[in-house]
Amino acid sequence: MLPKKYAGDYALKETLMPNGRVRTTGVYVGPWFRFRAEPVALMRAKRALCLCAALCAAALLVPLLLVSPMLRLWYVMIPLALAVLPAVRLVRCAALVLRRERMTRRERDAHVSALAPLGAAIAALALLSLLGQLVYVLRGGAYATREGFISLSALILAGVGWRTFRLRRALAMDEVPAE
Repeated sequence: MLPKKYAGDYALKETLMPNGRVRTTGVYVGPWFRFRAEPVALMRAKRALCLCAALCAAALLVPLLLVSPMLRLWYVMIPLALAVLPAVRLVRCAALVLRRERMTRRERDAHVSALAPLGAAIAALALLSLLGQLVYVLRGGAYATREGFISLSALILAGVGWRTFRLRRALAMDEVPAE
């Protein structure tokens, strides 16, 4: 079911099947969108988005693989756990952006326009986790190599979130005339 916002972008088409039945399908008749950037800049932005998605997934796996007393604290682990949701959505958006040159209005709104908020959410959650890690250390918690990897993971997540947020300009889209 389509939201009302996109209902006008589709028209019903009826086709006669060989068995005599009429089949009704939806056909997209709305505006199409293409990336505004030049091909070289667009390819660079797509590579950066792909790298951001891969780094985000890898950085979220690090705390899962380590056993540390720091990860037992809710103010360290909950922000990292919540960062999984925007990270999964970032990977899905990156997959669509890499595959498509032309998108419908619904795809643009759901995937390309969502990159900036996703990046901001990942960066904010990573910074909250870093703040929790700082509180842990200031309260006298042991800081060993494992905790260093967790901090590095959160720093990478914050950088990936910031970079993804900045990609919104490079992946801006313009409406193209109907073909």
